[in-house]
Amino acid sequence: EEYTSALAENARLESDYDYTESRSGDYDRVIRVSARMNTSLLKKVIQDEKKLFNFSQKIEEQDLMIGKQNVEIGRLNSEIDKLTRKLQELDTALKTVERLETENKTLQQQIKDFKKIDLEGAKINADIK
Repeated sequence: EEYTSALAENARLESDYDYTESRSGDYDRVIRVSARMNTSLLKKVIQDEKKLFNFSQKIEEQDLMIGKQNVEIGRLNSEIDKLTRKLQELDTALKTVERLETENKTLQQQIKDFKKIDLEGAKINADIK
């Protein structure tokens, strides 16, 4: 990893300047404290980068899942469109059947009326003879 050499350098600095407090000069203490702070910050950066990497992996997985769901939604929408068209066709057919039933009733009534007229005409003819 890119931080390995920096961590190794910080460890070297800490060990090179790791004298007891009484034997250390101000310069040595500053270097040692700086190296420790730098190591701590680098470790935090490494942790954060790992978290970001894991987070980006999860985002990619979710993107793939969303893509699959969008494909499924598209397929379902296509099915809905087909079923809607069939339903419209059935609705049209039902209206045609209802219209034909109405016409049939009208024709049956006309036939009854004609038979009635025919019977009346036959009675009149019989009365005339």
